[in-house]
Amino acid sequence: MVVRSYGVIAAAAATVLLAADGVPRPEAPRVNVGGIVNAASNRPAPDNFVSPGAIISIYGTGLADETREVRASDLDHGLLPESLAGVAVFFGTEPAPLLYISPLQINAQVPVSLHPGEWEVRVRLKQLEGGDRVVVRPYSPGLFAVARHTDGTVVDRSAPARPGEYILFFGTGYGPTRPQLLSGELAPPEPVWMTARVEAKIGDILLAPEDVYYGGLAPGFAGLYQFNLRVPACAPTGDLEVLVKVDEYWSQAGVRIPVER
Repeated sequence: MVVRSYGVIAAAAATVLLAADGVPRPEAPRVNVGGIVNAASNRPAPDNFVSPGAIISIYGTGLADETREVRASDLDHGLLPESLAGVAVFFGTEPAPLLYISPLQINAQVPVSLHPGEWEVRVRLKQLEGGDRVVVRPYSPGLFAVARHTDGTVVDRSAPARPGEYILFFGTGYGPTRPQLLSGELAPPEPVWMTARVEAKIGDILLAPEDVYYGGLAPGFAGLYQFNLRVPACAPTGDLEVLVKVDEYWSQAGVRIPVER
């Protein structure tokens, strides 16, 4: 029996990682298992389904060589780029518009034309690829945690919402719009309405239809939805949970705003 020392084995293993010229081979991107999620809700597996047009976050290692957001100069005929600093993302063969890249996280938009089903998602970095699978459903609603007053200021304890006031909430994964925009297309200044009916709750109070003033895309963004909701006149003082529903799906729990009478 031949017994090899740990050092000999380690040296042998190291040579496997070297190319013929002695230069280490670059590692392929690695996507975490269950690491493809709605960017707003971040629901973990097995509830990490996404939907056409939604903004997603992809978590892993070695996903990019640098960290950067999309700039105006990156837009391709007004559309978000499908390649950025050598990074590209694909659902099957469909490229996904990119918003942000880093070694540990990519934010992208699910292609608008994608059909529901289970899809292989691949991250390509300089011809090397890694990926995972994700379920695509018609809707995958999620709300971002930051809400704003109509003047653009953030709703927080120093500037709480008031009963009867309209507050702006933002989310993604709320499905088709009219008109339907292209993948990566920035929403225009005029309203782009959701085709499905929206329901919303603030605290334990289901909002009346007239209290949901707008449900559609946020101007100047791709895949970002905006909801203008009126805080019920009877809303109590406190940190109240906000939920926005489309079809049979409610947004994730835990998004709250301070309300003060």
